[in-house]
Amino acid sequence: MNDLDLITTLPEGFTYYGNFISVATGYSQIPGGCGRPTCPSPADTRNNVEVLHIDPARFTNISNRTFTVRVLAANLNGVGIPGGAVNSQDFALFVVNGTIQ
Repeated sequence: MNDLDLITTLPEGFTYYGNFISVATGYSQIPGGCGRPTCPSPADTRNNVEVLHIDPARFTNISNRTFTVRVLAANLNGVGIPGGAVNSQDFALFVVNGTIQ
């Protein structure tokens, strides 16, 4: 019913979207090779589980290894929490090899 999107941005500005994964490599893709936060979104509008798998090599040659993970409410059509307010949605977020800053 509701559409939540998983989005991660690396320090150099590359933006990754949940489930936008290369079949050849198994790693998340940068949409269209775009390195700007204003890239057209290839966000997954069908699935209620989204995954990002970023190649660890992306972090080896940069001094700032901080990344941002966001969950964007792209579309909230109704109540997603039993007994919750109108247009609300629970979600869980699991990050491996990261720390909260």
